[in-house]
Amino acid sequence: MGVTLWASVLCCCTILWITLAVSGKKQYQARIRACGHPPRPVPYHLPFGLDLVCHLVWRLWQHDFVNYGWEILDVPGRTVELNLLSRRIIVTDNPENIKAVMLSQFGEFKRDHAVHNAFHNIFGDSIFTSEGESWIRAKNDIRPQIAHIRPADLTTTEFHIQKMFDLIRTKPDGINVYEAMDRLQLDIVTDVFLGRSINSLTMKRSPIQDAIDRLVEMSMLRIRVGPMGQFLPDWLLAPRELKVLDRFMDGVVDKALAQTKEKPDAEADGNLNLVLEMAQKGRGRKYIREQITGVVFLASKDPTAITIAWAVLELARNPDIMASLRKEVEENIGLDRLPTGDQLKRLPLLRNVIRETMRLYPPLGLNVRQARHDLSLPSGGGPNGKLPVAVLQGQQVAIAVTHAQRRAEGLIDGETWIPSRWEGWTPKSTEYLPFNIGPRICLGRNFGILQVEYTLVRLLQEFEGFAWLDGGDRERKMKFKVELNAKAAEAIVCRFVERGMSRDGV
Repeated sequence: MGVTLWASVLCCCTILWITLAVSGKKQYQARIRACGHPPRPVPYHLPFGLDLVCHLVWRLWQHDFVNYGWEILDVPGRTVELNLLSRRIIVTDNPENIKAVMLSQFGEFKRDHAVHNAFHNIFGDSIFTSEGESWIRAKNDIRPQIAHIRPADLTTTEFHIQKMFDLIRTKPDGINVYEAMDRLQLDIVTDVFLGRSINSLTMKRSPIQDAIDRLVEMSMLRIRVGPMGQFLPDWLLAPRELKVLDRFMDGVVDKALAQTKEKPDAEADGNLNLVLEMAQKGRGRKYIREQITGVVFLASKDPTAITIAWAVLELARNPDIMASLRKEVEENIGLDRLPTGDQLKRLPLLRNVIRETMRLYPPLGLNVRQARHDLSLPSGGGPNGKLPVAVLQGQQVAIAVTHAQRRAEGLIDGETWIPSRWEGWTPKSTEYLPFNIGPRICLGRNFGILQVEYTLVRLLQEFEGFAWLDGGDRERKMKFKVELNAKAAEAIVCRFVERGMSRDGV
């Protein structure tokens, strides 16, 4: 009797599960039809796309993000859907869809909720994770400080560059370029926006830098494991690093609030930095901390350091272009005079070197947005990929920035670093977007470009050249490590050759 009862219950549950599954699938298909056409799925064979998940994790582990993207996007319409444990993610590098997500249908998308949650302990509700009125308020607060160049910016930059030169000279056999540039930018942006530098260039390692790196790593882990990530909080995975971040940021905010109370008319001095300006406006402690953390440890530092490191690598791999660039600097500025902002604007080859570096190696390799409601994108559906593609509420759309910039219209040999292409090629806004486009375009892009320009010029003035120490194969394609920003998967180690020294044997 008992066995018969349990068999009946199991049978009823099975029938109910099948009924709900069939009903759910019909509802899903009806919603798709109401919006457009389904995107082309990336093939999988196991239930819930388990084999696809394993393959994707393996490719990311191998830092093979670029090649994997080429493989799955090689379809009509350049738009596909990944089914990852029932999470359906649309990936595209189609210019029409990029324009829709970032410009014409901007209001129909929002920041990816999973990314917001994964990084909440670090960035909270900063400008980079917030939406709506909160985002507008943060943008208005931050814009005056990061969207323009201050007269003292180059003086501050030069002060820290001298410390970087000292560090380079302590390592005559080669230095990790990204690590050096990351320290440099951290020291500069903390000096400019917080009013005091961390001075990481003079330390063996900076505790706050190590803490941020570890916390970002744990946040990326939460994203990779999907919904299970909520059970991996930072207080469990990185408690020491979380305390270091809390202690540092609380100290910065406390000092700013105290200064504001002591001298409420500090604005008259003309010396307000970002944290003091927000304190002066009466913003709350939590709000100030979140905005400052996002600006200093995410937006201002990483993209600039990444771009400089890639540019140094490519100049080292292309000594003829490096020689031409150094000649341009010598003829327009000289090798013994500090460059001014106006002089930097009159260096066309430098400008093209930076543009090409950011085209081939955009700091943000993927830009993920989430649909607010059921909608359609202009292209990617149907057998020919030219019909509207359906996107359901809550579904993620990942813009493959790296791939879009390497296959732009009129681009020849898009996976090769060729600065001269910019002499006669002008991409559309949806084909070159290292700073994003639309309402969320990077506010600090002018500050960032100035940092790249000035640092590269000073390196070319101070040193005769750069030698890549793993330069046996100059044509080797470099791999990306996909984190919050796309960094080199391996250390870029270069030797900086002092002026007057022979490069023979380097």
